Amino acid sequence: EVDKFNEEKAGLNWLGLRRRYAAVFFEFPEPVSSNVIATPIEQAEDNPAPITYGVSWSADLNNMKDQFEVHLQPLLHSDLEAMGKHQEEILFSGWSIVGADVWFVWICGLILSFLNLLFAWIGNYGLAIIVLTILVKLATMPLTLNQIRSMRAMAEHKPALDKLRKKHSSDPQKYQSEMLKYYKNAGINPLAPVMGCLPMFLQMPIFIGLFVVLGRAVELRGQPFVGWINDLSQPDIIFDGISLPLIMPHGLSLLPPIMAITMYLQMKQSMTSADPIAKNMVFIMPVMMFLFSAMMPSGLVVYWIVSNLFTIFQYKFVGSSSPTANNIKEAEIVS
Repeated sequence: EVDKFNEEKAGLNWLGLRRRYAAVFFEFPEPVSSNVIATPIEQAEDNPAPITYGVSWSADLNNMKDQFEVHLQPLLHSDLEAMGKHQEEILFSGWSIVGADVWFVWICGLILSFLNLLFAWIGNYGLAIIVLTILVKLATMPLTLNQIRSMRAMAEHKPALDKLRKKHSSDPQKYQSEMLKYYKNAGINPLAPVMGCLPMFLQMPIFIGLFVVLGRAVELRGQPFVGWINDLSQPDIIFDGISLPLIMPHGLSLLPPIMAITMYLQMKQSMTSADPIAKNMVFIMPVMMFLFSAMMPSGLVVYWIVSNLFTIFQYKFVGSSSPTANNIKEAEIVS
């Protein structure tokens, strides 16, 4: 059950109620203070339609020349921007945490504008998503290459660190002290395992933003890519005669298993630890992402597949050279 929304708004220029691809706007000729109330309308439990809201507001309109205007229109980003009062925010707003109602709206608008620009050049939103993916990976490549080299350096020194751990097994504090000395002499960043998550962390706003854009931007509705991918805003159904409840309820899709396979290969390629937990994650993460992606827009799964393939290429070719950690001999450090 969704709680009723009730909030006092000062300097309100417009009020909007959005469905997936269309919205109704109440536009005021000048900013007003208003109490906005949105209440979910009850519907049958077996009704698959999104929740519908009834909206009401109270404001002092007596001093206005005109009370308000009502607009009903499709949610085209360029048309919303042209309205001139930031009505494009209705497309991507909804999260106020850590200021996301400002920066996340900006990121989504930038993604959509960039995809529209590429579409105007190449005429295919699927190719536009691939170009976007490659540009994001190139932007994070320095961090990714540093991660690759750090992980390989850690793997090269693992035998020495194991000996160090065994030598000081009865004194954990001594082991920590000697391990930090080893890292310093070998030129290894002890925060490398943590920093390895940074490239993915930086890409998450793009990933989430693309998910929102594919689900809300009318420009991408019904846009084909290639072959069986005939709508980038929907899962890529190759056979609707068989479905998997809760996973692929509308039919079988091909992109999710491809995504899971490429993710497995990427994680397997980058794994440098013999830790059983790390080995298990190589299998668990692709399965989890397969389950998540089975109902995602096919354009988002294309983004993830291309991202995985790009990372595999980085590990195999670009990041093949690993540091020798100043050529420090293992025996000189652990003795």
